Amino acid sequence: MFRAKIQPAFTLVQAGTTKSFRAIGLGRKRRAIEENLSFFWEISEGNGSLDRNESEIVSFTGPAEPGVCRLKVKVRQGETICEAEAVITVVEILIKSSIIGDSFSQGLPGYTLESAPGKP
Repeated sequence: MFRAKIQPAFTLVQAGTTKSFRAIGLGRKRRAIEENLSFFWEISEGNGSLDRNESEIVSFTGPAEPGVCRLKVKVRQGETICEAEAVITVVEILIKSSIIGDSFSQGLPGYTLESAPGKP
């Protein structure tokens, strides 16, 4: 193992709700390693809680008050220990895309293939 990372590394969480995070061990060629790994999670800054501390996937429950939290994991394989960190912004309200309206979510129109031999 050469490096560790947390997915997602940056995220928004609504106050009082839960979000899952996953720790991944990576080799030198950035390929995921899945064998002989042990994990230790902690909240290094801010408030919130974790459902467990020693698992590949944990659930973070945001505090009642908005703020910023830092989630840290230590991934161990044999004698090698790598650390990763995620930044969690706890907000009071998350705005759903359906609330914003369709004007922002339309994007580009779909492409339709037209068979027109000899035409530019």
